[in-house]
Amino acid sequence: MAAWNIFGRETTAEQLPAELRAILAEMKRERVAFEALTTAARESGQGLTQLMQPITDAQKVVAELQSRVKSLERLVPVLATLDEQTENVSKSQRRTETQLTQNSENAKHLRTEIDELRGVLEQALALKNEVAGFLELGGGFKALRMDADTLSGAVRELTQGFDQVRARQEELRKTSEAVATRFSAFEDRQQGAQRSVAETESRAATVGQTLKELTQAAAEAAQTKRQLTTLKALADGVTQKVAALEQQRDVVDRATAEVGKLHELMRDVDAKIRRHEESAKGLNDLESKVGELKDLHAEVL
Repeated sequence: MAAWNIFGRETTAEQLPAELRAILAEMKRERVAFEALTTAARESGQGLTQLMQPITDAQKVVAELQSRVKSLERLVPVLATLDEQTENVSKSQRRTETQLTQNSENAKHLRTEIDELRGVLEQALALKNEVAGFLELGGGFKALRMDADTLSGAVRELTQGFDQVRARQEELRKTSEAVATRFSAFEDRQQGAQRSVAETESRAATVGQTLKELTQAAAEAAQTKRQLTTLKALADGVTQKVAALEQQRDVVDRATAEVGKLHELMRDVDAKIRRHEESAKGLNDLESKVGELKDLHAEVL
């Protein structure tokens, strides 16, 4: 058991006054509690450092999500334009299909007319040959020659009409090719728009998943906030305990100062007692000498 040098002699805890023993016991308990609180505060600080890491990660995820949301916000006008372009492409496609159907019907009609004109032309050429043969037989066929000339003019007109029909058919063919080219370009643009819409849907799904992760991170952040509140309350308790220990330390310091003063007072008392003992010893010697003088005086008388 530990002993202290008080009043010039070894003193154990049991020999101290009751008030000092109570203060000493309280100091021991407070020291143990303070060490426990210090350990808990150190562990809480380590736990707080570990808890701050998910918050930092969540902040990074939030920043990344904000960047993605801004990118999606920039894509909204593009999506609206793509929808409008898709609608325009659909309308153009329907008009093109209608025009192609009409061109196909016109081409069939022209092909029928060309076939009919080809038959008439063949008949006219055969008739021309026959008329030329008849004209070679004699000059009595002037009326027939005139009819043949008239027929030749009709044949020439039919030939010109056939050429015009052929030119018109060529124009229709070129128009059909141009329409087919435009339709192919429209299909390419429509496929590009569909790919853009698919990519946008994929990004939206990614954003939904990210928002779900963000919600979970927010829940974890709330839990972390509650834990931080608990740690703060614990830290406040530790601070209060430390303040109480500081106050008790002041009391102990004052008690130590009082003990020092008492120790000095006891030294003064011991010195006075020693001087008193020396004085008493001198008085005893004086009494002894007085007794000897009395004996000597009695002998002299």
